[in-house]
Amino acid sequence: MPQFRAFNKALGQILKDQRRARRRAEQKYQENFKAEAAPKRSDEAQNQAAASSTTPLKDITQSNHFEQIPQFNNIVLTPLQQSMKSKLVSARFRHLNQTLYIIPSQQASKLFSSTPGAYNSYHAGFRAQVAVWPQNPIEQFIEDVKQRGSVGTKTQTQLWRQERRKGREKKAKGAQGDQGDEENIMEVTEPKIDPLPRTRGTCGIMDLGCGDATFHKSLLPFARSLDLKFHSVDLSQGDGPNSSLIDVDDIASLPLPDGSADIAIFCLSLMGTNWISFIEEANRTLRWGGECWVAEIKSRFGRVGRESLAETSRRQAGKRGKAEDIDDGELNVGRVEEESRDSGGKEETDVGAFVDVMRKRGFQLKEEVDLRNKMFVWMRYVKNVVPVKGKGVPKVGERGFDRKTKFLDNAKDEVDSETEATVLKPCVYKTR
Repeated sequence: MPQFRAFNKALGQILKDQRRARRRAEQKYQENFKAEAAPKRSDEAQNQAAASSTTPLKDITQSNHFEQIPQFNNIVLTPLQQSMKSKLVSARFRHLNQTLYIIPSQQASKLFSSTPGAYNSYHAGFRAQVAVWPQNPIEQFIEDVKQRGSVGTKTQTQLWRQERRKGREKKAKGAQGDQGDEENIMEVTEPKIDPLPRTRGTCGIMDLGCGDATFHKSLLPFARSLDLKFHSVDLSQGDGPNSSLIDVDDIASLPLPDGSADIAIFCLSLMGTNWISFIEEANRTLRWGGECWVAEIKSRFGRVGRESLAETSRRQAGKRGKAEDIDDGELNVGRVEEESRDSGGKEETDVGAFVDVMRKRGFQLKEEVDLRNKMFVWMRYVKNVVPVKGKGVPKVGERGFDRKTKFLDNAKDEVDSETEATVLKPCVYKTR
């Protein structure tokens, strides 16, 4: 009994410390953001502001909020104690999750490097969240790799022979009348599975913001048979069973050469105020024709029928004119969503602004956006246009700039980068 009383007392004290640390951290962050938003002052004032801007991070990392829960291995927890412990883990996760959304990745990297226990606490809470989800979004990408990886990649000679054979068959069936035409129609409507993009036979996949490296671990047994190569990146390795598979780097500045990967995956990892720099870095490290897969929470996007970023910018600038034409290869996302809403469903998610941000960074939608799940959105992009914004914009006179690339019809920049970053809302929790 004395051990149980000591444990309950320690656990209650920890809960009080967490609430106090959270209130202090929120107050410090608000003061920090107000200081950054203020106009530039003298050099001495700027130095003082710079010193104070590091204070919230230092206070957070040194607080007890990110320390791990004390282990009582010789004590069997009662149901009440287990409930208290799970609430503590959830509270720590919510605070860490919100923090990662409202700070840049450089500051998040310093947070995890100075407090390794914070990374472990975050993913302990994340695993608890995934356990109650109807589906883990990374599982969809794992199945895609298995399915598309088993499809062989044909050479140019094989494709040429296949086209010739189809031409001869079509000519022969055309002489048979209507029966032959029906068979041709059936051939066209058969589902087609595209093979994975590969470089010299190998598909290099970057899991950016990999977390526990679930994607890497799940596909590791198929790496040899499907000829796959992985590069799992996150801000810390943690102490999980897959920690040896994780490379510690900031995904805004990867130590990889240009065009060295075939697929980049962002599964719930577009966090931080500089998430657009993640997209630009993915464009740099992907080869031409490579793919970028994105899975995000629906609540981070807007709703169909509301004013888009481009429309807001035009209205504020007092511009009037016809809507811009869409490329033949671009999917009309908004129209599909409006039709699904008119069909009797709830108000649908509008990813049009996000698609526009991706398009300006060199990515076009490969297929329709997957909105079937109630919680998540899956999108697959291909790198087949020249970026018109960000660090990926080619310089005039670069080799192959005029002849070998497909250009966007609209290179005019209507929305500034800070406004573009607001197309994905941060996950902010209500104060409890």
